[in-house]
Amino acid sequence: MLQDVYALTPATARLDPISRLPDRVQFAVDLEKLACQHPGQPRTLVLVDALDMAWAHGMTLAMGLAPFEDIIRCITSRLHEQLDGVAQVYHIGVKRFGFVLAATGDDFPAFIEGLVDSLRKPILLDSLPIRPTVRAGSVDFALNTEAVGDVLRKAMYAGELALRAGLRWAPFDPVRDAAYRRAFYLVADIAEALADGQLSLRFQPRFAIADGAQVSAEVLLRWQHPRLGAVSPAEFIPVLERNGMIHEVTRWVIDSALVRLAQWQGQTFGQLSINLSPMDFDGHDVSGTLRRLCHAHGIDPQRLEVEITEGEWLRSNPRVLGELAQIRALGIDVAIDDFGSGYSNFSYLHEIPANVVKLDQSMVTGIEGNPRYQKIARSILSLARELGYRTVAEGVETFRCLQMIREFGCDEAQGYFFAKPMDEGQFLAWSESGVFPLAQ
Repeated sequence: MLQDVYALTPATARLDPISRLPDRVQFAVDLEKLACQHPGQPRTLVLVDALDMAWAHGMTLAMGLAPFEDIIRCITSRLHEQLDGVAQVYHIGVKRFGFVLAATGDDFPAFIEGLVDSLRKPILLDSLPIRPTVRAGSVDFALNTEAVGDVLRKAMYAGELALRAGLRWAPFDPVRDAAYRRAFYLVADIAEALADGQLSLRFQPRFAIADGAQVSAEVLLRWQHPRLGAVSPAEFIPVLERNGMIHEVTRWVIDSALVRLAQWQGQTFGQLSINLSPMDFDGHDVSGTLRRLCHAHGIDPQRLEVEITEGEWLRSNPRVLGELAQIRALGIDVAIDDFGSGYSNFSYLHEIPANVVKLDQSMVTGIEGNPRYQKIARSILSLARELGYRTVAEGVETFRCLQMIREFGCDEAQGYFFAKPMDEGQFLAWSESGVFPLAQ
């Protein structure tokens, strides 16, 4: 089933100083030679991660480099024992090993699981048993120039999939890989998107349940990518947050929204509501940005509301509450979005300088057929009202849902039952018409 695909590495090979195995450069050289000798033939690359990076870092801080190097040597020895006569092992990275197989069959999963199990056996270091957190990833490929150039990256991604899923081993997944790579392309393209008008705003009206008046509108961001088409905010916002690019986008949204408000002076609806990311509070003086831009555009801050998602991040960074207090001091409303989605805790709600609570959309959407949601929503709305918060239900899609949240005492609502997000022209026409679903 398994056979060695490489001849013995020559004496002139580049070797890792700790494991004495041929290194990544030698691996690339040998793989190119193999592709020339056997073009188009199928192969499987397996990468073995000997240790979890965070765990290895912690162990090194506690015990020094010597124990880490001892583990690497031990893993090297075990790989030699398991793969002797099967494949040449390479030391690809600090804690990463690799080997290529000529053919795999139905017993490959059992083989790789058994290999990882053998590598995970405890190692005794200074009378302390250490169990290596070994994981592996594999990728099938053909021996050609294009595949060989990208095969190492693919095997690394397979190993990452194993880590995320808590598995010993995972094969390469081209669909998930494409999505992962697309995320990085989006990060690279965001500066051009900001400059070239690829980003635009949509506006979804919000209504007072008591009399049906339109009281505000939530500002929503859209991206029309020149190659990828419409990219959902659910995809690109988390990517920009992870890569530290969200603040530039948030500033663009605030500035663009205030430009509209300045142009719409005299409109009857009250506010625009802008979503802020937790990353906007990471040393970016978001309260100062709001103050300066309101002044620059001649906008009364009371015409703005900012929405923040609830979560542990609100308490883990002491600067956040200070920033929110400064935002409230400007006269801007602060809404806690998605309340009830997971971390909801009224015991800390009083610590947050907010005056609006928005009920989680998933709860509102499913409230008609879920008695548990009904009880939770009723309790949240009742307690929020007693504590002095204005309450909003987001995601109202049916008249029955509207009736229920009205019975529960909710103050305001938005959702597809009233209106979908609209571009500027549609939104102005809607607002100027004065005909709203509840205004009767």
